[in-house]
Amino acid sequence: MMKKIILFTVLIFVVTTTIFGQTPVKKKPTIMCVPDRNWCFAKGYKITFKDETRGVSKENPDYRKALDYDPELKEALAQISQMFNERGYTLKNIETQLNKVEEKRARAATAGAYRGKEVALNPYNDLMQQAKADILINVKWKVNTIGPARSVTITLTAIDAYTGDEIAPVTGTGQQKTTPELSILLQSAILSIIEPLQTQMQTYFDDLFANGRKINLNIMAWDDINLEDEECNGKSLYDLITEWMEDNTKNGAFKEDIANETEINYVETRIDFFIEQRGKMRASDAKKFGKVFEKYLETTCADFNISTKQSGLGEVTLYIGLKE
Repeated sequence: MMKKIILFTVLIFVVTTTIFGQTPVKKKPTIMCVPDRNWCFAKGYKITFKDETRGVSKENPDYRKALDYDPELKEALAQISQMFNERGYTLKNIETQLNKVEEKRARAATAGAYRGKEVALNPYNDLMQQAKADILINVKWKVNTIGPARSVTITLTAIDAYTGDEIAPVTGTGQQKTTPELSILLQSAILSIIEPLQTQMQTYFDDLFANGRKINLNIMAWDDINLEDEECNGKSLYDLITEWMEDNTKNGAFKEDIANETEINYVETRIDFFIEQRGKMRASDAKKFGKVFEKYLETTCADFNISTKQSGLGEVTLYIGLKE
């Protein structure tokens, strides 16, 4: 009888702790493993994209070429992804995301052809927008050979996918082994650094989740508008914009990088992880934040044309001009 009472008491304690006293499980970032930018360039895996809006050409890593021509890359990405998956992370597969991007680009090109114009798309930004990972893990490695033994030195660099900020670069070398299997050498090298990398990533992500995701927001004036002189709702556009930012960023956190008559650049702008759309809470990003701002300005400032252009997953630009 006493054993039954003790067992019942233990069960009550377990259930009560589970329901009422359980320590909340930390939300983990969604990650995507990608080959390191400089590693791609050194291998010749690069593509040039012409940014028509800014009139400049940029070189981006050609991830598709890297995956098609470097079988060791797939092996390395698979090993890293497996280890993070075992630790409870949600992973986005780069090859799957590239396939989706290419399908969208094909549809956009077809639509552009029907309209008699070409559609210019930034392949890197398209991939980031499609995957919507919180953190990228840039991967590069080299094989070390000493006599019959080999080892792998690997560098994994965690990057904020929204801002490009470096979170944690970690380098480690695995044990020397005589095996010819690259997967075994990679596994040993990854195991030597995955715990400190995971700790630094989680610390960074906990800060984002508590204090807001980071984005960059640009305001560009055209039609000879002066942001400091032009008025809307009884205030200068500059003051109106500043007040909105103070009220709608997470804890009023943002920094002015540039502020003059025709341009304002806000960096380290903190926004909530989720935003209400059509009665539901949805994951937020720079584009959605910019659209909310655009709607506010359109409603408040009837004399102006407002448009929004996304420059990347974590960057958006609002253009303000006079209505004709």
